[in-house]
Amino acid sequence: VVASLNDDSIQDDRIDRSVMRILRLKNDLDMFTNELSEAKDEIKHIGSSSRRAVALKMARDSIVLTKNIEETLPLPASHKKKLKIHVTGPISSSIRYQTGGWTVQWQGAPSDEFFQYGQTVLQAANERSNWEVTSSCGVNIMGDP
Repeated sequence: VVASLNDDSIQDDRIDRSVMRILRLKNDLDMFTNELSEAKDEIKHIGSSSRRAVALKMARDSIVLTKNIEETLPLPASHKKKLKIHVTGPISSSIRYQTGGWTVQWQGAPSDEFFQYGQTVLQAANERSNWEVTSSCGVNIMGDP
């Protein structure tokens, strides 16, 4: 963000508007006066199996297939020959990035080691015995050279 501000690819007012949206939402949710601490009962539910089950259902319900040309999907569970599958994208091998911000900790988890459950898209694809899986990063979301 700092580099984008310095090279004028993001304008200051865009950052200001984004920050104001977040602050308004936090205010609407009473987050400035109603602090959530480890002493409160609600904290024990964070990351619980019941909450994970709800999150999984929400994730499954939110997946949208926009176009299924020639009924390509879903991929068959069994197939006579191995299906060649390529998984691409910088988050396909990272639970940390797949879960995003606001996941258990402020701005998401600091690393994949934080998660004791779940699997990445790439791990799930590699578990299929009838898939020959290759992968690539695609683009670098961190902006590193």
